[in-house]
Amino acid sequence: MKKIKVARRGRKCKHPSCRITLSVYNHGCFCCMHQNKANIEADTK
Repeated sequence: MKKIKVARRGRKCKHPSCRITLSVYNHGCFCCMHQNKANIEADTK
């Protein structure tokens, strides 16, 4: 069976007002609802 890289358990979304616990399969810092907003803000800078 192939091993899958997983992130640390219990991580929270970095968006200030979000309390969503991220999946161990999500290696980013934001949840799916805030990831697109973070990408747009990074592109405008």
